[in-house]
Amino acid sequence: MAIDDPSHWEKAADSYRRTFAQLDELAADTKDLERRARVRDLKEAVVDDETEALGLKKFRGKNSTLDTPEAGRKFRARGGRSGRRTLRATRD
Repeated sequence: MAIDDPSHWEKAADSYRRTFAQLDELAADTKDLERRARVRDLKEAVVDDETEALGLKKFRGKNSTLDTPEAGRKFRARGGRSGRRTLRATRD
């Protein structure tokens, strides 16, 4: 996603859609109320992750933009969950 390839953003959005559908199915099939609550909590965490991850889209993969304080805060807030430990986007 860091290289601003539109297909990467679409793949990420599709992954989130599939995850939400699977979590909804799991919650619907779960009779144990405590487990259903844990599924609901997990879904809320995934929603937060989606918001943060796809919120980086506005930086459009530009390294100079990713070096801004705002991008740094967003990246650190995600805990570097993109798999990178630096603020610089690199091509894989």
